Amino acid sequence: MVVLATDLDGTFVGGDPSDKKELYELIEANRHKITLIYVTGRSMQSIRRLEHIPKADYYISDVGTMVWKGTELFKEVQEKIDARWSEDHEKRAKEMMDGVPGVGLQPSAGGRRVAFDYIEHELETSVWDLGKMFQEAGFNPIISHRKYLDVLPHGVSKGPTLKSLLEHITADTSKLITAGDTLNDLSMFHYSTSLASATSILVGNADKEVREALKEVPNIHRAERAGAGT
Repeated sequence: MVVLATDLDGTFVGGDPSDKKELYELIEANRHKITLIYVTGRSMQSIRRLEHIPKADYYISDVGTMVWKGTELFKEVQEKIDARWSEDHEKRAKEMMDGVPGVGLQPSAGGRRVAFDYIEHELETSVWDLGKMFQEAGFNPIISHRKYLDVLPHGVSKGPTLKSLLEHITADTSKLITAGDTLNDLSMFHYSTSLASATSILVGNADKEVREALKEVPNIHRAERAGAGT
């Protein structure tokens, strides 16, 4: 059984409409051979608003902090994430950015995380320095799209959560395919490239930062076309 674990925005729902149509039809025609997993920064509520994409078997939402089988939480993995997050973590993360110029809280963000928007030219220090502050405070900061700063539980992100899910469903990781386009996909690529037979696809429209981070990493297919194209 092939396992396709893919980011959504800029990846699975990105690119030319004809490429997307061809990919979606290929998946639907072979659903008995494919386990489809969406690995995204979106919440489940936001994912459900996407139309004309195949329904996934599993969903890793909110930058790896929530795991679903269909519409139900996948408790075996979710409980491990929940154990790393509390109201105190949320409070501390918010307080650390309170009043920081150029940084704003995303009030509607879900999952076991605190999400901020930032405006680079309004920051008094680099966003990487802010990320270091969160690391030193015991969080896992994820910077992406040159405008998002997600503060996650220590040790939690897309890659570790995908690994845990695949172990629980006893998936054949030799047939794993991952695809992404930004720095919040970096841990997923680190996981898939550590597996000898997995396929890792960096889409043609991938951000410069993730390209730079992966330039020395072998076993990555660097696609020419954007999003769902190859």
